[in-house]
Amino acid sequence: MAIQVKGEKNSPRLAKLSYVSPLKSRFLFVDSHGKTTLECTRTDLMRRLQSGELTITNEVPEVPLFDRLAAGLVGKLGGSKAPH
Repeated sequence: MAIQVKGEKNSPRLAKLSYVSPLKSRFLFVDSHGKTTLECTRTDLMRRLQSGELTITNEVPEVPLFDRLAAGLVGKLGGSKAPH
């Protein structure tokens, strides 16, 4: 899942869902550099979506460098490639 977060200057930033806490129902969204962009509860996420502060998008942020390196390494070792 990827979202667009409206910034202070209304310039949207892309972020992808990185982690969902099963105990506290918290959602963690990160940018393409792995930096936390948004951390919120389910209620806060719904409020932000309904207000238009967040929008779900089909655009996927660029795959982080570490993920690309790991996928390439696995491929060179003869294993199956990690999904993108």
